[in-house]
Amino acid sequence: MFFPFEDIRPVQKQFYEDCKEACLMGSTLLAYAPTGIGKTAAVLSAVLEYAKKYDKKIIFTTSRHSQHTIAINTLKLIKEKNNLDLVVADIINKQHMCLLSESKDMKRNDFDSFCYHQTKAKKCPYGYVKGFCLMALKEDIYHVEEAKEICKQYGACPHSAESKLIIDADVLVCDYNYIFDSSIRNIVLSKMNIGIEDIILIVDEAHNLPERARELMTFTLSKNLISNCKKELKEYAPDPVLSRAFNIFKNIFEILDGKKEKIIEKKDLINKINSLFQNSFVSEFDFDSFLKKLEQAEEYASSKKENDFEYLNLSEMLYFFFTWMKDNEHILRIVKENEISLFPLDPSDITQPIFSSVHSSILMSGTLYPPKVYADVLGIENPILKEYSSIFPKENRLILSSNLLSTVYHKRNEDEFKKIGYAVSELIEYIPDNSAVFFPSYKLMEEVANYIDSHNEIVLESSDWKKEDKKIVLENMQTKKSLTLLGVQRGSFSEGIDFENNKLKGILIVGIPLDPPSLEKKHLVQYFDKKFGGGKGNEYTYMIPAVNKVLQSAGRGIRGDKDKCAIILLDERFNWEKYKRYFPKDFEYFPSEYIGNHLESFFNMSN
Repeated sequence: MFFPFEDIRPVQKQFYEDCKEACLMGSTLLAYAPTGIGKTAAVLSAVLEYAKKYDKKIIFTTSRHSQHTIAINTLKLIKEKNNLDLVVADIINKQHMCLLSESKDMKRNDFDSFCYHQTKAKKCPYGYVKGFCLMALKEDIYHVEEAKEICKQYGACPHSAESKLIIDADVLVCDYNYIFDSSIRNIVLSKMNIGIEDIILIVDEAHNLPERARELMTFTLSKNLISNCKKELKEYAPDPVLSRAFNIFKNIFEILDGKKEKIIEKKDLINKINSLFQNSFVSEFDFDSFLKKLEQAEEYASSKKENDFEYLNLSEMLYFFFTWMKDNEHILRIVKENEISLFPLDPSDITQPIFSSVHSSILMSGTLYPPKVYADVLGIENPILKEYSSIFPKENRLILSSNLLSTVYHKRNEDEFKKIGYAVSELIEYIPDNSAVFFPSYKLMEEVANYIDSHNEIVLESSDWKKEDKKIVLENMQTKKSLTLLGVQRGSFSEGIDFENNKLKGILIVGIPLDPPSLEKKHLVQYFDKKFGGGKGNEYTYMIPAVNKVLQSAGRGIRGDKDKCAIILLDERFNWEKYKRYFPKDFEYFPSEYIGNHLESFFNMSN
């Protein structure tokens, strides 16, 4: 009924029907839905029909700001075509919504302090959200950048305005943390005046959710955090006794001897803190009294905040200690130089209660493969698992692999870097337009770049590029030919970026981006082996996430049914069965020693 286009593709219709079924059954659908099937239009139209009929609210979550646009544009089309009374709030990080130019390059903690002082001193020209501003935002559906311009006209803070808009919103488009972070979720549900059981949750690019859930549960106690807490104490909740205790507590890192990464037991840290206080002029303090004082200060500071979503270092530190004291075998406690970290092993500790509480949910991604693995890791019970076929013609995509190169760590040397560099130099000459080469790391990219000799213009992605730098590269891709971007798998250009007008004709993927071994990964493998059995730990920790990154990089080339692209996998391991079996059936490739010849034939046929 609400589908925004005249025609619906067969695969798209099947996804649409499956989304409706998930809503009717109150279930969770996990969908491997390749690029191009039109999953955003299908899921939003299906879910909106149900939500309007049964008085539910929709939360559409994404992992990147850039992914908000397609959801907002689709909702606009649905509203216009059906003349719907539909209110949509689109919200991102407060700092990214700020209209003051001086806020752009600040660190998060510095911005929070800056915003607080500007608001408190009434120096910010974008303050109180007037009713006329909210009325203007309700007239239509606006993307964050459009909403910022409207708020600018009314002298209103965009983040505050969208936060108020949540109260009347039928759909909230936001980051994962608005539903999976309990403190933010409680604020959101309170504003929407609805229980979580009346929420239909959509998780876009859901392959990112396990890692993001772990990040939400990962807390690090650092010297910087302690310093920021002291500043907040002075600003929000002055307490001379607690301030003196902080001066003693900051020495905790010196007595922990964290030069080598190691596991620390729960009681050991508490004993160390107690010994610090006992040997100081606050000897009457112990860990329990320190925690109690900290809790009182945090409660008082929270009452002084101007904004519900304002971040507090004191809250983070308090949460760190409360989590530390829990008897939870899923939490790894690690000490390394100047840091004590809580690393969660099981993302389902956060995700399972959400998926079992909401009315229904749809998790979708072009790389959510295999969907059962993600259902396992996220703790989703009785899921609906679906794999859809790509709609793009197979003849428009050439996928080849090479047996002649390797990025296995023990084989990384100058000779291998030269071989890879020469192979890249040769292959991009066969590609008649722009190309991209994606590496497992910046270090390997830089080593190989020394040996790339080509007529093409070579651009190296940098880890410190800002939004404007990336925009320039994308613009150059549209206006130039024979440009080769060297990037990183899971970097700025390998996921969530569309190279428009089929200007990316060739993608070379160098190596399999396995995460480096670490204490966390070692324990994660052991945990998944114990929980799922059958050697699943290595699969779930290393293999499947690595293949997912490869698929994301490979998916940049073909974004429309007329696009054509060649994808070359440059590592002998791509031909090993232990890796091949993790690729979807529709990502079929074969090894060749004559890749240049195949490229020449492919592009000649394309022309």
